[in-house]
Amino acid sequence: MTTDPILRVSVVSSNLVSIGYDAPTRTLAVEFKGGAVYHYGDVPVELFDALMGAESKGRLLHVMKTAFDEKTGQPLYPVKKMASGTYPGEKDTIRHG
Repeated sequence: MTTDPILRVSVVSSNLVSIGYDAPTRTLAVEFKGGAVYHYGDVPVELFDALMGAESKGRLLHVMKTAFDEKTGQPLYPVKKMASGTYPGEKDTIRHG
């Protein structure tokens, strides 16, 4: 996962505010309503694309968050809570009206 800034764009969702992706580190950044920002590691770009195109982004994110490796029992996409709102170095969210 990255500690570098990840640019996020606003999304239409009942639970999510914005989503961003850093291809070199395969890190997905998600801001939830309430201000919490989480980074998910090891996310393939295809999953990011699917999330951005999903009718229910929250439902797909929930499936992603509950996916575990069958052999190790470890999460497929390790998650780290960054902060509420932006954290130092996080780029501002682009709001699309």
